[in-house]
Amino acid sequence: MSDAKTAQRLCLVDASGILYRAFHALPSLTTRSGLPTGAVYGFTSMLVKLLREHDCSHIAVSFDTPGRTFRDDAYAEYKANRAETPSDLVVQIPYVRRIVEALGLPRLEVPGVEADDVIGTLAAQAVGRGFEVVVVTSDKDMMQLVGPHVTLLDTMHDRVTGVAEVRERFGVTPEQVVDVMALMGDSIDNIPGVKGIGEKTASRLIAHFGSVDELYRRLDEVDGIGLRGAQRVRSVLAADEAAARQSRFLATIRTDVPLDVRIDDLVRAAPDPKLRRLAEELEFAKLLKDFLVDDAPVVARPVETVSPDAFDHWASLGKTAGLALVPPAAGANLAGGRPRAAGAAIALEGEGPVFHCTRVPDCVRALLAAGGGSHGAIFVDDLKTALHLVGLDDELGAQSATTLCDVSLAAYVLDPSRRAYTIDALVSDRLGRSLPDPATAEPAARAAAVASALLELGPTLLGELAAAGLEGLYREVELPLARVLAVVEARGLLIDRAVLTRAGDEFRCAADALEREIHELAGGPFNISSPNQLREVLFDKLKLPTKGVKRGKTGLSVDADVLAKLAESHPIAAKVCEHRALQKLISTYVTSLIALVDADTGRLRTSMNQTVASTGRLSSSEPNLQNIPIRTAEGRRIREAFVAPPDMVLVAGDYSQIELRVLAHLTEDPVLLAAFRSGEDIHRRTAAEVFGVAPDQVTPDMRRRAKVINFGVLYGMGPQRLSRELHIPLAEADLYIRRYFERYARVRAFADRVLEAGRRDGFVTTMIGRRRYLPDLGSRVPNLRQAAERMAWNSPIQGSAADIIKLAMLRVERELERSATGARMLLQVHDELLLEVPAAAADEAGDMVRRSMESVVELAVPLVVDLKRGPNWAAMR
Repeated sequence: MSDAKTAQRLCLVDASGILYRAFHALPSLTTRSGLPTGAVYGFTSMLVKLLREHDCSHIAVSFDTPGRTFRDDAYAEYKANRAETPSDLVVQIPYVRRIVEALGLPRLEVPGVEADDVIGTLAAQAVGRGFEVVVVTSDKDMMQLVGPHVTLLDTMHDRVTGVAEVRERFGVTPEQVVDVMALMGDSIDNIPGVKGIGEKTASRLIAHFGSVDELYRRLDEVDGIGLRGAQRVRSVLAADEAAARQSRFLATIRTDVPLDVRIDDLVRAAPDPKLRRLAEELEFAKLLKDFLVDDAPVVARPVETVSPDAFDHWASLGKTAGLALVPPAAGANLAGGRPRAAGAAIALEGEGPVFHCTRVPDCVRALLAAGGGSHGAIFVDDLKTALHLVGLDDELGAQSATTLCDVSLAAYVLDPSRRAYTIDALVSDRLGRSLPDPATAEPAARAAAVASALLELGPTLLGELAAAGLEGLYREVELPLARVLAVVEARGLLIDRAVLTRAGDEFRCAADALEREIHELAGGPFNISSPNQLREVLFDKLKLPTKGVKRGKTGLSVDADVLAKLAESHPIAAKVCEHRALQKLISTYVTSLIALVDADTGRLRTSMNQTVASTGRLSSSEPNLQNIPIRTAEGRRIREAFVAPPDMVLVAGDYSQIELRVLAHLTEDPVLLAAFRSGEDIHRRTAAEVFGVAPDQVTPDMRRRAKVINFGVLYGMGPQRLSRELHIPLAEADLYIRRYFERYARVRAFADRVLEAGRRDGFVTTMIGRRRYLPDLGSRVPNLRQAAERMAWNSPIQGSAADIIKLAMLRVERELERSATGARMLLQVHDELLLEVPAAAADEAGDMVRRSMESVVELAVPLVVDLKRGPNWAAMR
């Protein structure tokens, strides 16, 4: 390309070609409302890349038009083999046109000709005016347009095609490409060409003779240019001369189309303000953020520092407010184990200033009194964190569930599959703007910007929740749960550091012993933690089998799955697995836990995350207390360190087989219902059904296999996975699954209904209406579609179980607050609630927990809770 300073540049976009390519190359995407957007997103990404990286002084986007063209009139079979445009692409085409217009780009559609002909004509005109021309396309047909001042650009692969690249591809000049195509044809456009002549032969013929006309004038010379099968080539050329000449006509891009626009009409314009509304509709705000403009410029609101006493007038205003807290300064005193906010920024609806106050609890309490209840919503970006920063001891927590609205939770309920729910991510994606960087901005100014943004985001999100029928899930489950989680997090769990220290010493001794054994088996020392050194020992030195071993960027894989397979061939692999497990226990659950224990209280606090799992499950982090092993001796040693204070015990209420009970409820399968209602062992029942024996003839191994099948079905396990899990032949695994669905016929029927609804609506739902969007249910990529089908089947079950444990947390905490037992909820781990209870009240508290958990929802089968108690988390009986 020539320098933009010496020539104006016209960029011509082959819209139809790029749109089809984006549709077939990219995974399926949908908006929250279910609108397919994958092709629009790919096309828009291309435009964004073009406009950012290439200096287009002039631009045009050319579309094909419906109806016949001059090529159809000349050859009835032209493009006859093209499939009908997929319906989920048809609905996206109008949005592509709207995107082009909103970006301020000229859009051209000329009836009777194709987009290629419009582009060819404009390219010829622009070159005559001294322009540099860039044709944005991936279509090889366009190579005939290339010249000293015309290049092709494939934005998907960052590939530029000039004269040299055309010669390298076809061995001819760009002007001769159409002659090559006349001979080789084009299966995509159903241009016949000469039967039996491929690209290489066509290129050699045109490189020698120069054109189709000259080739047929000198056809007798074909035998003398060194082609293999020259006589056959000459014969087919002679037989298909008419097809060759017609194909040249069909393949030729016109450069003389009468157009209503001039080159001067194609000056790149500024984006239209309506682009913002379109970006929000398509959920492309982040992608288009550099191009979004407002109908009126955004003016930063001034910040006014006030005292809480000045807030009295808010009661009469009754307006919506955005509340953002100024984070504590680095090294701030952690009173009560949690930092306190250094200030609060409050933006009221309207154009007034953002108020800033340093007396945070008083300020927030005044705001709640003035704006809560029926007066209006008060939006925060993360309610749980806000409660910690303000302080749970000021009675804010009790009011929060009915007065504060959490935009991150609202966004999560609307779409639990987003990449992030931070205020920065939401402002970027939904508003197309960036907040001041928290690392460099003055804290009060950052908080003021956040407060203002909350006023824009909050009402929109609440409106979308109401429209989607999700307001109840948000207000009755997620929002009040945020307060409960804040309370639970603040309590923490008591840790016996001496127990952890002893466990760490034991693990290190065991790891050292394993290291010596591994080195002996390897024939010498090496760094077991180094994948490269381990790979060298296993495959180069010990010559372990590599068949079926995955290969990554750095070589053969040595991950856990590979080591488990290699353990069948050599004991070193199993010992490496043991060594890794011990090292993980030491680093993750000994060293890090000791470091995180509060030195004054001896308690450990985790963060319970509401907006991480797409299924609605809570997760734990900093530290993760949900993944401590429970079935290994080493895991139990870690759990021994989680203890009850003097005169207290730990009590755990654990739902028994809750996902299988949800399965029975949702499917209404009579065999499952009967088994759970009678209290029968469900795994024994499944074993009897699958293996065709009476329940009293089920062996322990049969029951073990049936348990794998029961839970495998929940997660969409197929025969291949079951074969690996049970170490049985594939045919046997396939038989077991078929028998399962024969015996539990309504389970299969339910799965079919879920998939049908998912494909129709774009999402699946839990018992209480939680949605999970699965756009890949319509993917043309088999692996993506099959993975989405497994998630669609599992999400209503796993998600409903997650909803039930959340409802149980709310119920149990409410009962604890009303009771005089002194029991306190400390943690949720999957289907289990862990409490700290005075020993004297253990029976009363346990009964209350069981009663609350078992009655929180009504299923078609009983909810059963197993209660355990003990002095520490490992010794629960």
